[in-house]
This record gives sequence, C-alpha cells and structure tokens, in this order.
Amino acid sequence: MQCRPAQLSASTDLAEVDAVVIMSHHLENDSAYLGQVAGFDIPYIAVLGPAARRDRLRTRAGCEELDLKGPAGLDIGAELPAAVALSIAAEIHAVLNRRDGRSLTLKTREKG
Repeated sequence: MQCRPAQLSASTDLAEVDAVVIMSHHLENDSAYLGQVAGFDIPYIAVLGPAARRDRLRTRAGCEELDLKGPAGLDIGAELPAAVALSIAAEIHAVLNRRDGRSLTLKTREKG
C-alpha cells in the first residue's frame, strides 16, 4: 500500500499488518512512517537502503530499541528490482515463519 504519512493510520489498520517495508526516498517521511508503525506489534519492519540510513531513521523516529531490519532482504546477490523484491519477500516469509533464511544445504550439513 502507498499513502502519505498523515494518512497511514486512517487508511490502514496497523494492528492487522504483518510486514512493513519503508522507503519513500525522503528521510522525514520515512521517519514519520516508522514512528507510526513502531507502536504496533508488527513482526517485520524494514527499510531499504544502507545500515547507516536505518540507524538514522531509528534515532530520528525515537525508536532505537526497535528490531528494524535494514537493508531489507536476504543476501542473494540481488541488484535488479525483481531480485531485490524476491529477497525482501523471502526475508519476510522467513521472519513470519520464525526461520533464519539460511541455506537448507548448510542446515543439512550441520545436522549430519
């Protein structure tokens, strides 16, 4: 869903949301979005962009203790938009299923 920060609470029941990815390319807007979603028990909250941007947003929104993912996604070598979207969707799926997103091959080798 897309909306301006001021309309987020009115247009979305944040108590029913399982995952949020924030990136409007505007630090002020992103911190406003983050400040709103931080008050809800949302299993996956992430931001696109580098870790320094994530930390800046967390501080600016006043939610330093929030488990904010960023950069969003799993490390699959994604560079193009479709691959980035796949890596984010995979990370969301892993988090919602309480998995770490590691290779099944590696997990099998560790057990054997």
